[in-house]
Amino acid sequence: MNRFGDIDFSFKRLSPVYGYHAEELVPIEKALKPIEPKIKELSRFITIAKKHCHFPSEHGLT
Repeated sequence: MNRFGDIDFSFKRLSPVYGYHAEELVPIEKALKPIEPKIKELSRFITIAKKHCHFPSEHGLT
């Protein structure tokens, strides 16, 4: 355990996430719509994220 948090620093090998590449890419607003009621001010955070997003990114991320 970390004394600054409750995170266990174990190095377990995790299985890969299969099938993600077959999913449709959607805008962040659509992707987060199901959890929007659970996170206060989520729409504001989305706006901030989009403001600071640079596409295409230097790392090729979408």
